[in-house]
Amino acid sequence: MRNRHFVDTVYYSCLDEVAGRPYGLWIHGNNDTVGAVRSVTKIVTGLGLEQVAETLEIVGPIEATTRERCYELGATVAVTVAGDG
Repeated sequence: MRNRHFVDTVYYSCLDEVAGRPYGLWIHGNNDTVGAVRSVTKIVTGLGLEQVAETLEIVGPIEATTRERCYELGATVAVTVAGDG
């Protein structure tokens, strides 16, 4: 029932507002990220968002290199958003 509430109150009302906007995605999972990536991809495709960086899938512990890769992903999205303004 919660998903239906989200769709009725948020999803449909923001379709025209967010279409074409950039996004980036990082997913962290203990063992697997495939299902989570697939679910998010379905949502952002429906919203008409534009992926501006490769999805960062992280499995296992978060290390310094992982944090750096996330920072770079965020910076890429930020530069893209700033370029749209």
